[in-house]
Amino acid sequence: MSGDIAAPGAYITVDLGDLPVIVARGADGIARAFLNSCRHRGTELVCGRGVTSRFVCPYHHWTYAQDGRLVAVPSRDSFADASLDTRNLIELPLDEKYGLLVVSPDPTRVVDADVDQFLGQPAPEIADLGLATAQPVMQRDATVACNWKLTNEMGLDGYHVRYLHSESLRGQAMWECVYDQFGRHHRLGFANVPLLDAAPLPVTDSDLLGLLSLTTYLYPSTFIVVGTHAVVYQRSVPGKVPGECSFHLATYSWRPLDDDARVGAEAFFEFLWKLSIDEDVRAQEGSQRAFASGLVDQVVFGANEPALPRLHESWDAALTD
Repeated sequence: MSGDIAAPGAYITVDLGDLPVIVARGADGIARAFLNSCRHRGTELVCGRGVTSRFVCPYHHWTYAQDGRLVAVPSRDSFADASLDTRNLIELPLDEKYGLLVVSPDPTRVVDADVDQFLGQPAPEIADLGLATAQPVMQRDATVACNWKLTNEMGLDGYHVRYLHSESLRGQAMWECVYDQFGRHHRLGFANVPLLDAAPLPVTDSDLLGLLSLTTYLYPSTFIVVGTHAVVYQRSVPGKVPGECSFHLATYSWRPLDDDARVGAEAFFEFLWKLSIDEDVRAQEGSQRAFASGLVDQVVFGANEPALPRLHESWDAALTD
């Protein structure tokens, strides 16, 4: 998300599969991505997130500017025969648009980064969400004992909401949803319970969004859940073995937070984290153990599971009226 590196000098580190990556915003305001590896001995330069004017290798203090240029080498005379002018950080293609940062793992640009091309048909609708204004609240990672595709599954399934989350959500969320598919991307629109009592329906997008939980799944493993007060970002990265993955959860606020609002926003994150790990992930870890036994050769998907009518059609009619 663009908000993760909103200020010049801000950076975050992420893994693209096995590839360690720095995503940073330079003093010129341009977002760039680099392999998180010193060009001397390959040491990872930074971890986590922060703000810096230089990337300094902890091993030998080779130093790089925000744009990846090698700018300082201790005992540089010792490398008189080395072509240090070619030892800038390895840059990866990056495109920024609609509040999203899309990075390609291919520095040769055979596979380039292009937000519109990546999103495809949903691009205009993603643009309308205004994600560029979302500011980070909290984020956390955990290694969990299930395949990354199972953590995807828990974000694409509304069937479990009234059962697995019956206590934690206490009937505040509906499990029926409107579902749309855009090639490899998907969107699920869940109605919040107050929508049932909303008559007439709100006439503005922002008020209508307050009655929804709009989930956009971006292939292969990213979920963006949008509501009136917050944006939730979920992503999974395959682990070293099939039965393991890294699970990432983050929340964002649409507006700057004062101290009181931040307390509430952070409490919301902690609630989501506990729900995700203690309920969703725990259920998927159980599935992983069953699949690993080799005894489960089939799972069941209901092609005719009950669904709400296409609510957006009735909303369109209401707004037209």
